[in-house]
Amino acid sequence: MYTSAVHATLASQVRITPMAEEFFSISKIQKYTKCSKMYDLHYNQKMYRTDKSDATVIGSLCHEALEAYYREEVEHPIDALNKIWAELLKPLEDAQDELEDLKEDLQLLSWRASADCKDAKIWIRNRDGSVPRALSMNSKYKSEVERLGIDERKSVINQKAFEGIKDWSLNLSLADCYSETYRILQRYKEIPGLRKVLHVELGISTKDGEGGVTNGVTLPISKQHMNGYIDLVAEVNGQLAIIDHKTTSGDAPDMITVMYTDQLLLYAWAYNELYGVKPDYIGINHLKSGKVVLAPLNWSLVEDTLNRFECSIIAARNGTYLKKSPTEYQSPCLGGSKNISEVTRTCPYLDVCHPDLYQIING
Repeated sequence: MYTSAVHATLASQVRITPMAEEFFSISKIQKYTKCSKMYDLHYNQKMYRTDKSDATVIGSLCHEALEAYYREEVEHPIDALNKIWAELLKPLEDAQDELEDLKEDLQLLSWRASADCKDAKIWIRNRDGSVPRALSMNSKYKSEVERLGIDERKSVINQKAFEGIKDWSLNLSLADCYSETYRILQRYKEIPGLRKVLHVELGISTKDGEGGVTNGVTLPISKQHMNGYIDLVAEVNGQLAIIDHKTTSGDAPDMITVMYTDQLLLYAWAYNELYGVKPDYIGINHLKSGKVVLAPLNWSLVEDTLNRFECSIIAARNGTYLKKSPTEYQSPCLGGSKNISEVTRTCPYLDVCHPDLYQIING
């Protein structure tokens, strides 16, 4: 049973353990379950290929800003974001005014296409009057983008970013990342019922640089370390909650979806292993909708998820690596599409697994 006083003592303890043979993060195993051949190429054959996108950059920036906020280093996440962007954009001093103007235009367009805009003279809507869910498919939005020269301005700024910012990719849009992170965090509100922050970015099985592991959690069957970071552990309405920040698009997940989220269930198991305290709730802080969804922790789901996680680890360590078929259900080869004409993105290893198909798509 969680009590604030008992937890305060346990939370001050850091466990140092000998290093196990291998570390398995949740994202690492999710890559295996997504496609075992992709896992093999990335982790075993060391064929590192970035799949960085605007979404992953936006997620990383928002997480960094929220970490500073919940560590009480800033008064609001936007203050942390200002510092992050100021540092990132140092090589682009001559383009910052241009980027700021573009951000304002993008945010105005986004607002005009949202339910918050009530002025029929300027709002952007679908033909039936509904709020558009996919802006790129809305004719009014596309005409406004063309009128403002948005795409050309993005291209100029992104070329400068590619030339000036280390590890920046041409497939990323600096303007979209800049605009969207500000849009998300400018309206950030405190988690309802939050009484006490217990851990921020709590590391699980992190290497200490001296051959040991801090907060080591060893999986019971495979005897490997489960590795990861819990975004936030907090007391919410008197209950212990593990919360993950998400910047995914669309609506906030419902409670049932949260209840069955593998990542949160495994974090709950790891937390109990570390502190001997089972969380009461697991939750997702859905930043784009501004909603926090909490679900009661079901320990039988924790155990089921842990078993599946262990099975995937054992299969990965036994060398079971199979290529996916491009037309297989939820195959990553064609980004989830089954028809080549609908493909907008492909697996970064498509040329390795299916070279002929790669040539057809890329000419």
